[in-house]
Amino acid sequence: MKDVRLAATLVSSLAVSLASYGSAMGQGVNLDAIAAQPGAQTKTTMSNDGSEVTEVRLPNGVVFHQERRNGKTLTFGNDVSGHGAVLCSWEIYVGVAAALEICPEFRNEPLKADLANAIDRINDFIVANSLFPISKAELETRAASRTGDASQLCRPDGPAAAMLKSFGSLSHDKLMSSVADLLSVPRPPVMNPCL
Repeated sequence: MKDVRLAATLVSSLAVSLASYGSAMGQGVNLDAIAAQPGAQTKTTMSNDGSEVTEVRLPNGVVFHQERRNGKTLTFGNDVSGHGAVLCSWEIYVGVAAALEICPEFRNEPLKADLANAIDRINDFIVANSLFPISKAELETRAASRTGDASQLCRPDGPAAAMLKSFGSLSHDKLMSSVADLLSVPRPPVMNPCL
């Protein structure tokens, strides 16, 4: 449980706000287009408060929820595939890679190479499966922006240090197997649930 809290702290401290992902990663999703995909199941309910909630469940294990209330619309996706939320993993891997890059006390070249490989594979997955056009170069630019605050990232008692310890205990094969499982089912990349 402690590792989960540390991971969640790392994600929140390293992730760009979801608003900055908005146009590229799922905010403003055209739910009608998603609902038109083969095998999609849609359910709409009205609440007593007048809000309308639409759920679109895709056969690949991603569920989109859209709530319309008082003229405002909130849309988000949840990965229920059992393979993990791709954007959450991307954020964690990019954050840990940033710490390895800028914090001399965390240097671990084999892990750095494994994470670079994993991030490259995840980038390819995001480009291929995103609901919005996004290029690999855009993802790489976003990843490069994560090296901003070294004072927070490099704290020996901070969440990056704890995550690096956890990642450092994984074998190359275990990490690559985990990435292969994450990417084994083509589906829209979403952030939730994130640990």
